[in-house]
Amino acid sequence: MLATPPASDKADRSVLKGARKTSQVRVCFRLTVRPTRMASKLSDIEVQRALGALTGWTRRGNAITRTFEFPTFPAAIAFVNRVADAAEKMDHHPDVDIRYTKVTCALSTHSAGGITAKDFKLAEAIDAASTT
Repeated sequence: MLATPPASDKADRSVLKGARKTSQVRVCFRLTVRPTRMASKLSDIEVQRALGALTGWTRRGNAITRTFEFPTFPAAIAFVNRVADAAEKMDHHPDVDIRYTKVTCALSTHSAGGITAKDFKLAEAIDAASTT
């Protein structure tokens, strides 16, 4: 028969020690779930204001986009790799279209059904990656 989980780690050790002596096995899991905050979709006015602070980004439907051009194909791919690193750190990933020396990034928060502050934060990181 399983009892309720002990209140402290010290109690956990003593219960397990006792379980070994009596050939009983007791498994306790402590799972801490932190609520994830879903990004909220920005209003049309908020999107326009935020776009005003960025150079070269435009709105296309439920996404913001920008096309970058590089002198060579390897330079374009190096840029995409920098974007990938920034996106992984932010856990927010763009749609990327590579056409020889032109790279188009489209940002939208699919879970929110549109454009959120996360998209503008990633746009800033992508802009920084384009100048490196």
